[in-house]
Amino acid sequence: MNGLITSLISGISFVIGFIITKLIKQKEKFVIFAISLSFPIMLSLIFFDLLPECIESFNSFIPFKRTLVILLLTLIGIFFLKLLDIFIPHHSHNHRTKNAKEHTSHLFHIGLVTTIALFLHNLIEGIAIYTTTINDLKAGLLMMGAVSLHNIPLSIEISSATENNKKKSLFMILLLTISAFLGGLIIYLSHITISPIVLGSLIALTIGMLIYISILELFPEILNHWNLKETKYGLISGLIIILIMIFI
Repeated sequence: MNGLITSLISGISFVIGFIITKLIKQKEKFVIFAISLSFPIMLSLIFFDLLPECIESFNSFIPFKRTLVILLLTLIGIFFLKLLDIFIPHHSHNHRTKNAKEHTSHLFHIGLVTTIALFLHNLIEGIAIYTTTINDLKAGLLMMGAVSLHNIPLSIEISSATENNKKKSLFMILLLTISAFLGGLIIYLSHITISPIVLGSLIALTIGMLIYISILELFPEILNHWNLKETKYGLISGLIIILIMIFI
């Protein structure tokens, strides 16, 4: 039961980010800040958290095969989100020719694809938090704290980007809030043990999706607003949060 509680609490951090967004009055500037904030955190999540865990999951493979499998699954993750562009409202990164309505649609697109990728990621994290907690409560609590810390800025990014569609924004946050709990609940109810290869495959797919979001969605937004102080403050704040997570 402790495992389910810790996985649930880690998801509640998304609600905290949502509430922070609602309390901010200068929405347009805060969106720029939130996107810049989430960019370094997402890269840190990919290269310092998910990638080492993914490599470890495929330890039974020889190095060449391991690299090939991870690369292939990562590309599938990238392709999956690219494929979703067919079903998601049209958007463009050419902000010079974009009116306010088109830009709002583009920001919603960023929030939506981020939600899709993070839902899968949080399912995996929920499984990890649950299994860690039932074996070692202290380690489970530390993992819950670290996950919650990086969930808050990502929640701020999603909430800010989808601000103009309040119902869908709330639905996305609630979906992410329960996603980690669902991961723990699946293990609790089924009593199954997920093999390292299956877990590694899911992580590699998640890496691909997060790379797509970081490079093809967030980075163009940052470049377009590079001269604004909110961009600089967001990037610096993201780096500070990364340093805090490293030392926890």
